[in-house]
Amino acid sequence: MSEHNSKIDILFNIHLITQLKHTYLNACDQKDSETMKSVFSNPCSIDYGQIGTFTNPDDLAKIFQDIGCHEYMKETHHAHNPIITILNQSLATGTWGLTYTLINTKDKTHTILQGTYEDEYQKQDDHWKITQSIFKPSSQLQFDISKDILKILLVG
Repeated sequence: MSEHNSKIDILFNIHLITQLKHTYLNACDQKDSETMKSVFSNPCSIDYGQIGTFTNPDDLAKIFQDIGCHEYMKETHHAHNPIITILNQSLATGTWGLTYTLINTKDKTHTILQGTYEDEYQKQDDHWKITQSIFKPSSQLQFDISKDILKILLVG
């Protein structure tokens, strides 16, 4: 394989991994647990801190359904500043910034969470999958939106 083809392959695989992560985040926003599960290998290693740790996508999807899949939960997940490293033809790592916002119309709160995903990827049957994902929060801001004036409930 020529060096030129190798560079194109690396860029293409970075693109595929970016699409994979965006598929996951969009599925979360759309409350689509089946698509959300499809991006992970089974087994996998997922550590989302207070939300929990999981060894398979079905357990993550169950928690997602229980706590996140409600009409009163208006969420957006924005991944940014990815650093993706292709280790070889079937292994890669990635670090992503995340800005998560939640408007909870039931509790009348607005939450903004910042953090970092540290992911590992493996190509399985010619498709990239997330084999490991660790989320590390860095800041959180929560507002009470029940009145005409915003009230800060949490800064951390």
